[in-house]
Amino acid sequence: TLFDNQINASKKEESESVNKNDTSKKMSVERVYQKKTQLEHILLRPDTYIGSVEPLTQLMWVYDEDVGMNCREVTFVPGLYKIFDEILVNAADNKQRDKNMTCIKISIDPESNIISIWNNGKGIPVVEHKVEKVNVLCFIFSGGRNGYGAKLCNIFSTKFTVETACKEYKHSFKQTWMNNMMKTSEPKIKHFEGDDYTCITFQPDLSKFKMEKLDKDIVSLMTRRAYDLAGSCKGVKVMLNGKKLPVNGFRSYVDLYVKDKLDETGVALKVIHEVVNERWDVCLTLSEKGFQQISFVNSIATTKVKNHIWVFVNCLIENPSFDSQTKENMTLQPKSFGSKCQLSEKFFKAASNCGIIESILNWVKFKAQTQLNKKCSSVKHSKIKGIPKLDDANDAGGKHSLDCTLILTEGDSAKSLAVSGLGVIGRDRYGVFPLRGKILNVREASHKQVSSLVNSV
Repeated sequence: TLFDNQINASKKEESESVNKNDTSKKMSVERVYQKKTQLEHILLRPDTYIGSVEPLTQLMWVYDEDVGMNCREVTFVPGLYKIFDEILVNAADNKQRDKNMTCIKISIDPESNIISIWNNGKGIPVVEHKVEKVNVLCFIFSGGRNGYGAKLCNIFSTKFTVETACKEYKHSFKQTWMNNMMKTSEPKIKHFEGDDYTCITFQPDLSKFKMEKLDKDIVSLMTRRAYDLAGSCKGVKVMLNGKKLPVNGFRSYVDLYVKDKLDETGVALKVIHEVVNERWDVCLTLSEKGFQQISFVNSIATTKVKNHIWVFVNCLIENPSFDSQTKENMTLQPKSFGSKCQLSEKFFKAASNCGIIESILNWVKFKAQTQLNKKCSSVKHSKIKGIPKLDDANDAGGKHSLDCTLILTEGDSAKSLAVSGLGVIGRDRYGVFPLRGKILNVREASHKQVSSLVNSV
């Protein structure tokens, strides 16, 4: 199991300076290879389990109290974000186990470095595990294969408290772990007659993340995740620091991103929305910054997808797999999703009429015009080479080039007639080039056709 005292061969990093006069002396086998418990190994190599514990700066969506949903540069520690998100997603997952769950309460206190996440879904059974002979909750949060993310949060916290009540077994449970799960209090089990709930309260060990406090950036990122839950967890009211978040479903959540945004004609962005089935919810609108996507797989924010549309997707997937501990990119093949997202013709028709196609065409024309302008630039060349069928004037590109004339003919046969005439007037000031058929009407031609002709001439 995850936290049994199993042996891990972990190469110890040498921290002491080596005597320059004794550089040939090798470290002893005992110093190179040491016994480590799984707990010690996790603390020694955190990046293997929770991602990097070094500060990272990147462009991300956050929720700032003064401006709302905001895409800006954020400096945060992925490992800290990971342990917070594990507890948050666990609360959201409880909705899938208990359809009667209606509320998630999140509390983030930067001053005291305390984070608490509560939900009123079905409580964890307060009963003894028949095989391990310990209470199920002790087993989940300190041993066994279940609750992997919660255990990681426990390990990287100075204090971690679990409270739950199970109506089925008529008992409540409370236990606290301290000092990176090194110490624990005795579990408090009492008779209970109320409704089910589960509450996880923890104090992250900021020293493990090279931080002194929960700063503005990480709090803004955690706040955005609270809004994510309000939008992706159907039928659940989300409270943040005692206040209900003003989000009623996924469509309402999308408005946090697109409100007050206008298209290139000054009209408010139109959002195309479709609830495909109980597992798929999709929104689409015009994007001003190329392709953008906000997506959730079982309430996990899958942000790493790297175009003219802005896509929002909320879906439920059976046993999703990811490419890293931070779970930004799902790797599960579509055939294993457990459901299909088949958008209706109505959705596609609405999408084609919301300005996206016009925006793409305008962009294509702009790119083509830019290329055409480059080819029409007044860059001077002394000699032009490599153009098939061009018979250039002998003085072209020299000091008499202004006196030269290029004769353009409709085709090869007309070129032959022109060349025969050069036998009389000479080739010094006259060149001949056959066009590909009759002269192009540039008013009706595409940018590509014009570009091709200009490139030849």
